[in-house]
Amino acid sequence: MARVGGWFSFIVTLVGLWFIASPWVYGFTDNTGLMWNNIILGAVTAVLSFVAGWELVAHPTEVGMRHPVT
Repeated sequence: MARVGGWFSFIVTLVGLWFIASPWVYGFTDNTGLMWNNIILGAVTAVLSFVAGWELVAHPTEVGMRHPVT
């Protein structure tokens, strides 16, 4: 289960990168407040989700995702 959560975090990283690119894709770079909101939100989302995914995939037992005792 830890690996699924880790890969899902990498998908959320792509969403963060989409937030960064969307002002240019949709052409609202003239609205600087909205543009910077997307850039900052996307950067925070991408960085935090990448770090979370990396920790879940690289060290699943150290992050609290231990295998159930049978």
